[in-house]
Parts: sequence; C-alpha cells; structure tokens
Amino acid sequence: MKANHQAGFTMVEIVLAIALMAILYPFLMSMFAETTVNTARVNITPTASALATELMEEIKSRKFDELAAKNANGNWSAPLGVDAGETANDKNTFDDVDDFSGWNQNFAPNFTNYTATVSVSYVASNNLNAPLVIPGPVPNNWTPSYKRIVVTVSNAGLAANMQLVTIVTEYQSL
Repeated sequence: MKANHQAGFTMVEIVLAIALMAILYPFLMSMFAETTVNTARVNITPTASALATELMEEIKSRKFDELAAKNANGNWSAPLGVDAGETANDKNTFDDVDDFSGWNQNFAPNFTNYTATVSVSYVASNNLNAPLVIPGPVPNNWTPSYKRIVVTVSNAGLAANMQLVTIVTEYQSL
C-alpha cells in the first residue's frame, strides 16, 4: 500500500507561526514608529534652522540702537524694547535690534507649527553669555556697547528648541 503524502502545513506549524508573529509584531511596529518620528524630525530641524536664521538676519539688519551715539550721560537707550513711534506687534516698525526684545512670532500660514521668541540684552565684553540687568536709575556710562540676541524657534517635533545666539556691537565694519 502506498503512503499518501499531502502537501501543506500541519496545525502545529500554523500555531507556531502565529505565535512567532505575535511575539515579533510589537517589536516591528515600534521600530517602524520610531523610524517615522525620526524621518519627521529630519524634515523639521532644517526648517527650524532656516526660520531662525531668517529672523536673526532681519534683526541684525537693524541699527545697533535708537540713539545715533551715546547720550550726554554716556549711555545707550534703556530700557530695551519697543520705542515711541513703534508698534509692538509690527516688526516692520522696528528700527534697532533691541526693539525685538520680547518679540514672539508664529510663522503662519506656511509654517503654522513653528513659533519664535527673541530676547535682547546688554552684555559686558568680558562675559558675552551673561545678560546684564539694567539698574534703575541707569548710572552714567553704564550701558556697554554689546547686545546679545537670542532667537529661539520651537516646534513640537523638535527634540530641543532651535536657538541662535549672536552679539552685535556699536562698532560696525565698513
């Protein structure tokens, strides 16, 4: 009598295959999800960098201070921020770098998930990283000739905010 061999899988083989797929499925899905997040982050980082650079260059294109030179007391303008004749929510009215101090911006409509904040502070030449607190009243010859500008761009998809920092001075190269 001839043995009857049928092609196919046994029930045990099918159960083992299902069990193996059940074990591997969560691992594979987490790997795909992580890859998707990283791919999105790769697209977000250069955009945040470009937006921060664009805003920083716009700020640096303004003059150092509202005043053309230090006043009779030997100081630049204080406090920093929007001056008379300028509108706080319209950066097109800003004429010097410190007018941007406290500026907040949404990059709508094309970059709706990106926001920027700007801080401007006086710094001393011996420590360009430490913002100086403007005393009140401002003593004669107090204000230094250096301003530190920090532009921070945020997006929920960034691992950390994109931050650009520069120092501007009253002395400009020709």
